[in-house]
Amino acid sequence: MQQPTFSALVFSLLLMFAYTHVYAAGDLYSASAPLQQDDKAGQDAAIQQAFSRVLLKVSGDRHAAADKALKHAAADLVQQYQRRLDDAEPPQSSLWVQFNEAGVNDLLRANGYTVWGQPRPEALLWVGLQQADDRRLISADESKELLAEVRQVARERGLPLIFPLMDLQDRAALKASHLWGDFEQSIREASDRYDTALVLTVRIHEQDRKRWQASWAAYSAHDSSHFESEAVSAGKALALGLNQFIDTLVRQSAVPVGRADTQQLRVRISNINNFSDYENVRQYLQQTGLVGQISPLRLAADEVEYSLRLNAPESTFKQRLSLDNVLEAAPTVVINPGAANAGAVSILEFRYLQ
Repeated sequence: MQQPTFSALVFSLLLMFAYTHVYAAGDLYSASAPLQQDDKAGQDAAIQQAFSRVLLKVSGDRHAAADKALKHAAADLVQQYQRRLDDAEPPQSSLWVQFNEAGVNDLLRANGYTVWGQPRPEALLWVGLQQADDRRLISADESKELLAEVRQVARERGLPLIFPLMDLQDRAALKASHLWGDFEQSIREASDRYDTALVLTVRIHEQDRKRWQASWAAYSAHDSSHFESEAVSAGKALALGLNQFIDTLVRQSAVPVGRADTQQLRVRISNINNFSDYENVRQYLQQTGLVGQISPLRLAADEVEYSLRLNAPESTFKQRLSLDNVLEAAPTVVINPGAANAGAVSILEFRYLQ
């Protein structure tokens, strides 16, 4: 058990940092674009294109990237840029641009768009391909061309997407028949080794020479859903389906714009063993974009209690946490349950998953 003096020190440090907004932005606020000509006009065009890509990643909204009302601010929000050469033959020039995070967020919200918070939930994608009567699971290594467009969608929209290794363990755990039969338990058990918040499966087959159909299933910790996509090629059907899924994901977890109402919420988080855990949890809660203010209320040997001011409904907050696999929900505690209204205080209980 930690000594009281250490607890007091940690609590005082938490108070110091309680109102500091901390980000772990990664590459959401940077993007590259082709540099078509080596002059100011070419540079300005590349900055505009990079800015559109950042707007798409940060908002999750495909309309934001094409909104002319936003593009005028691109040059004012540039923090740094760098010319780069790729590995093509001959080498092609591009411009890498980093934009101001707070400025981008403010611009989106001022124009009615949401901000899709961080960290993003990681998704695992199992892909099954049917050709004539042959059904098989495919690996990312052997199907690079087929998966190129769906990889690009994930990259452009800021969704961490991984594929199974399809090694002996994967092939023993999941068969093509499991995918086509939509055997949820088998799919979840095969996916456990990757420890992702989301699991996607897709079965692709050619309807005729001009149309490909993709049948999708999406699994989170407690829910599942199914949907379809189709296009003129297998790659485009995959890209279209992933775009549809991300659209739904953004609607569920992005921060609503222009809400006048806020909600106070108390949460208690266990399995906090050191100061690093305290900081990781606090930063995670702030980085979701759903928490406007976080104040520590109580510190014990292995848990902390916070008062949160939410920028979104409690249901959205819970949904986001269930996707991220950082905090595991526990039964809610009600203090003074005999008081029907004002006297009763609900505390949401979570366990930190290290």
